[in-house]
Amino acid sequence: VPPLNAMSAKKDTTTKPLAIQGRQFAQEFAIPHTTQVLKFQESYNQPNTTAFTVWDASLVLARYLASTHQLNNNTRSIVQGQTCLELGAGCGLSGLTAAALGAHKVVLTDLPQALPTFQVELNRSVWEPHCPGGVECRALDWYQVMNNASALDFVDPQTTVILVADCVWTMDLWPPLLHTMQALLDKLTEVTFLISYQQRGAQTHAAFLEGLRSLFESSIHGESVTTNKKLPTTTSLRQIDHVDNDESFLSHNPVLFLFEGRKFQVRAARGDFSLLK
Repeated sequence: VPPLNAMSAKKDTTTKPLAIQGRQFAQEFAIPHTTQVLKFQESYNQPNTTAFTVWDASLVLARYLASTHQLNNNTRSIVQGQTCLELGAGCGLSGLTAAALGAHKVVLTDLPQALPTFQVELNRSVWEPHCPGGVECRALDWYQVMNNASALDFVDPQTTVILVADCVWTMDLWPPLLHTMQALLDKLTEVTFLISYQQRGAQTHAAFLEGLRSLFESSIHGESVTTNKKLPTTTSLRQIDHVDNDESFLSHNPVLFLFEGRKFQVRAARGDFSLLK
């Protein structure tokens, strides 16, 4: 699978880094194709979290959301009117961008000590006029989901977009993340996952990519009840290989990937009921 940014293909990624690389981004993020500007107060990584830095993959995902706004003549983005959930939100850049682009409601989740409550308040004047359902922060530990699915009881059943930006950089993170994503797939009727991440080790990348493919295997795997009719649901996974031509916002030529995974109901064509038996 080629990386999102072609230039990064030249980078040697065979050696697993000893530690995650960080950087201090500008404290403002101008959302492309809009006049809106988000502000962030960053700090260097703390011993037990990387949540206080805006990472390249978050910028890529935020810019992708804005690019879908432009493709629809600046009137509607992929998150317009949708209820969105961000996993491992950190500073909350992707979720706050979704709110500013017209999402109905956004829930930012992370570990209790990493919730972006301050960033939400700092940017209230930017997102509040465009996000009628508001932005809220909720604590979520993926390991708790592995032990108890009720950890996701707070998730609105109307959630239709889930954002995952740079949540995997060590081998121990991807199993609980994929388990949480599976639990959300089981819980929600129709949902789109937008997953952006930076490759920091070949082994972790290969394992996570295989997990994604398995999770979104394209096959009819269940039934959802809507208006008393049973409709089978299917899943799909595609790589998004282009956002825009501007790579100047990237920090150190990282190897980046962006995927869209979907679960949706299969609606038979008129007169074709073979899928509904």
